[in-house]
Parts: sequence; C-alpha cells; structure tokens
Amino acid sequence: MRSGDRRARTAGAPGLVCDVAIGQSTLVTQRVKANLFYRGLTFHRFPVIGDTVYTRTEVVGLRANTAKPGRAPTGLAALRMTTVDQADRLVLDFYRCAMLPAGPDWRPDRPEAPATTCPPSAPT
Repeated sequence: MRSGDRRARTAGAPGLVCDVAIGQSTLVTQRVKANLFYRGLTFHRFPVIGDTVYTRTEVVGLRANTAKPGRAPTGLAALRMTTVDQADRLVLDFYRCAMLPAGPDWRPDRPEAPATTCPPSAPT
C-alpha cells in the first residue's frame, strides 16, 4: 500500500491494535510472572482510525506448575483473545499463555477448573 493511497491514510496501525488487545487482557493477568507465548496472531480485518475495539479474554486452559521448595506456587493460564470493532466484526484473534501466582485456595490435587470467560473490555 502506498502512503498516498486513501486506505493507507485511514488505516489504523496494526501493531498498536495488537498492543491494545494485549493491554485489554490484563484484567485476567494483573500479577503475571511471565508471558510464555503469543500464538496464532491473525488479523481478520484491519481497523481504521476512529474504530472502537473491544477485547474478550477467554480462559481455555489451566495447569499447575510443579511445586519448587522455597518458591510460591504458580500455574499457567492459556488465554484466547478476540478483538472486535464497534460493528462486532472480528479484527484480531490470538492465544496467550501467562504464568501466574497461584491463588490462596490453590490445591494441585483438585481437578482443573472449567474454562471461564471474562467480561469484554471497556472500549478503546
């Protein structure tokens, strides 16, 4: 796309949209110890300047890490992020894996918790 092209002048920066989507998912990972991967990042539609985007974070997997003496317990959360625009059109879709501190009720012998969905982010 050339800089003089009308679409080039009105297209939003894809990198910024990706950063916003990751930022909107931090409600789930506020105390993250490490981000292990971002995978399958796919733009389905490039937003244009003026679009409002919303990101939905879905927990698709949970796993306890092996306990280590002298360290607080941690676990892994596999997350799926989907970002849509104001017309509910899919913009971005990807997976993220975060290592998080285990909560106070953590029990490694308990079966895996069911997948949960966090509420959509506030508009950005």
